[in-house]
Amino acid sequence: MLSQRFGSLLLPAVVILLSILATLWVDAWQWSYAEIIDGQSWRLVTGHFTHGNLWHLLWNGLAFVLLTGFASPSMRKYFGGAAFLGLCLWVGVAIFWWLPTVGIYRGLSGVLHGWAVLCIVSSVGWAWRFKTALLILLGLKLGWDFLAPTAMPVYLGGLNGAVLPAAHAFGALGGVVMAGGGTLFSYLRQKRLRGIR
Repeated sequence: MLSQRFGSLLLPAVVILLSILATLWVDAWQWSYAEIIDGQSWRLVTGHFTHGNLWHLLWNGLAFVLLTGFASPSMRKYFGGAAFLGLCLWVGVAIFWWLPTVGIYRGLSGVLHGWAVLCIVSSVGWAWRFKTALLILLGLKLGWDFLAPTAMPVYLGGLNGAVLPAAHAFGALGGVVMAGGGTLFSYLRQKRLRGIR
């Protein structure tokens, strides 16, 4: 039981620790188009651990912990870590590829939208109708992001910069693709196991 609890806290602890460490190395870790062009490709992933201020870090960290609490046990361990890194890379590359006018990007919110999709879909014990309702609410939230893109949430405490709704959409899209792939893989695996018996 203790190992299950520890396992469920490990991924959020690592992400929050990296985000705290990133406050020391913001200039070297933040997502920066110019530096990525110059070959500093690690920024495609590390930029998500950097934040505009302490409030930004705290709210992103809290959201990650809460979402991870709803995820299935497999999402809290190795698969979840790989999926999280995959989302970081996907969102970083998507911003780089499709939004070349973005000079600097900081924060976990784009990745969090994909993580939310994965956690909702993988949650154990929730009825499919409830999961569907949550995914619809997430879609409505994304729509709101695009309708009011200049609205800076008060809880970010005077963050210098703007919310990047496209990063949220990229993250959600990555989560949908991963969740769909995982569901298809699970279905095919179950079908194969039934055929073997």
